[in-house]
Amino acid sequence: MILVLAGTTEGREILLEIKARGWPYIASLYSDYGAKILSEVHEDRLINGPLGKKGLSELVIEKQIKVIVDTTHPFATEISQNAINTAKQLKLPYIRLERKQFDIKESSLVKKIHSLEEIKPYLLNELTVFSTLGSNSLPALIPIIKSKNAKLFIRVIPNSQILKQCEKLGLNKNQIIAKQGPFSIEDNMKMFKHVNANLILSKESGVEGGLDTKIAAAKALKTPHLILARPNINYPIAYNSYEDVIKYLSNIY
Repeated sequence: MILVLAGTTEGREILLEIKARGWPYIASLYSDYGAKILSEVHEDRLINGPLGKKGLSELVIEKQIKVIVDTTHPFATEISQNAINTAKQLKLPYIRLERKQFDIKESSLVKKIHSLEEIKPYLLNELTVFSTLGSNSLPALIPIIKSKNAKLFIRVIPNSQILKQCEKLGLNKNQIIAKQGPFSIEDNMKMFKHVNANLILSKESGVEGGLDTKIAAAKALKTPHLILARPNINYPIAYNSYEDVIKYLSNIY
């Protein structure tokens, strides 16, 4: 049995290929939104919700998992680290499908940062910030924005759970842009201009996460753009294409 830690486009591609080959599998997803997308094709193979280290170990033992395939978001570090530790403890292969790094050319307008605290020097009073960092960043980001009397707009996927989380943290509905990508350069430019953004915040999420179009849009508008660097995790085995992952799995099945 293959355990796929899903939740990304790459995860959906891997699951379709595994299913087409008739290999036994189950998929674990963190969010209801991800489960909804996959439910039509993999309904009886989905486990929804956070597992934690103990839950993941119990699942691996119960389902007699032979290999863990991690296709989670590059910033889902806790899930990945739990999977690495579980695989090591239970002596299972762990495979990471890692998005290719996008070559970020830093300039006076484009800068990489390694923590949200590094945003502070760029914030001026009444600055308007457009964040594509996702809802999980909000508990840390909102106090930083407020400390500089800046205004925040955030773009998130249109999911009721996430929207409730945003509102619970004090964001007004007009500060929340609930839209599903992918977004073109023109789409991004239109949204940045609509709120009169003075600063763009993004994650180093690769082309798959639309980083290339965000950079191009901010550059075209001459708007400063801060990019949160991808966390550094030492993956035991990592590939940049789902074809390579399938090739690895074919040696097991």
